[in-house]
Amino acid sequence: MARGAEVLDLGTSSGALALEAACLGARVTAVDISWRAVLSARFNAMLRRPKIAVRQAIWRPPSRDGPSTWW
Repeated sequence: MARGAEVLDLGTSSGALALEAACLGARVTAVDISWRAVLSARFNAMLRRPKIAVRQAIWRPPSRDGPSTWW
């Protein structure tokens, strides 16, 4: 992975893959629907110290009526 690559980890769970990508130099955003998973990923990021953004969100795929959305 190239240093500075942008990574989006959907369904991050504990954040293990997001943290590994961040350790390799990527800019990472980790997303999960579960608030427990978000807390777990944030806690693991605090322990390992790489900078990652962790968000709770629900993604809706594109439909006939419009584009995809996050909420």
